[in-house]
Amino acid sequence: MVSNRCCKSPYLFESHDAVDVPDMLYLAELTREKIYKYIHQELPYHINVVTEKVEQDAEGVLEIYQKIVVQNEAHKKIVVGRGGEQLKKIGTAARHDIQDQWGVNARLHLFVRVEENWEDVAENYTDQGLEFK
Repeated sequence: MVSNRCCKSPYLFESHDAVDVPDMLYLAELTREKIYKYIHQELPYHINVVTEKVEQDAEGVLEIYQKIVVQNEAHKKIVVGRGGEQLKKIGTAARHDIQDQWGVNARLHLFVRVEENWEDVAENYTDQGLEFK
């Protein structure tokens, strides 16, 4: 019988070590992870999440505005779901991760946009600190 467990080992990084990913990209990836968690079987991997703006309000709440980019209207309907149900589930889960990992109160504002050829536009990558080839 083969065990699926991984052997115990010491942590490779200290708990206070930070990731080397820009904050805006990291926030976008948290949301993108939730999209694939909830609708991976229905949605092809042609999707992008862009954190457009992050502000802190007078009460110290982080206001995060993100754009979810899909290639066509059918994909948009899948992401939004009936009555916005799917988008709400994605947003709630992403917000909880953000609050847990960053230790702040946050409001996550998600907008779904259709941009048919987003994968072919260099700015969609370079704006996030990624290389376009």
